[in-house]
Amino acid sequence: MSHLKRQIRRVLRERDIDASTVLLWLDHMACSLAMSGAEEYLRAARLQMRRIDAAVKPGSRGRDGARVFREIHFYMICWDAIWKRLELIKDTAGLRSLKQVQQKYRVEATHYVLGRNELEHYVNQLRGRPKVKPLASWDHGNLVGRAFTLVGRRWDVSRASLKRLEGLLRDFRVAVKTEGGEQLRAQQTRGRPDAGSTP
Repeated sequence: MSHLKRQIRRVLRERDIDASTVLLWLDHMACSLAMSGAEEYLRAARLQMRRIDAAVKPGSRGRDGARVFREIHFYMICWDAIWKRLELIKDTAGLRSLKQVQQKYRVEATHYVLGRNELEHYVNQLRGRPKVKPLASWDHGNLVGRAFTLVGRRWDVSRASLKRLEGLLRDFRVAVKTEGGEQLRAQQTRGRPDAGSTP
């Protein structure tokens, strides 16, 4: 048995391998990069939550609508980027368990994707074009407690929403590591010479 195969077996047995590495060893380079990107955007979402906290803090020097608006926009961009990367992995990696994870979080994640889209096209809504009704005078983006409202919709921008985003990525990681690890072990058992040969 080659040194690399022994190393793969040890790593899989000890489960000290991250999801992007499992995807890489399954010869899914794009999925591995997408998983790493999702992890980076999760770190960015945590940073944005700290920035939102600072922007909405009572008495904060920076507590102004424009700053809060920007911080929330970037937070929703993180949700969107993570969701799109996880969709790519689900559609490409051939791991059936990923579909179940996505179904569990689909409604909420797509709501944040919609929020990002609304904020990206905010200027069109202010103008009322193209083919977009102008925003109501009371609905230009408001913060009610830790809920952001715009165009008659509401998004949770509290730490609870970040916990749910972390849960999405955690469940996705577990599914990749479990089912992907089983596939890697099966490849080893069958003696596939290139199993895990990707650096």
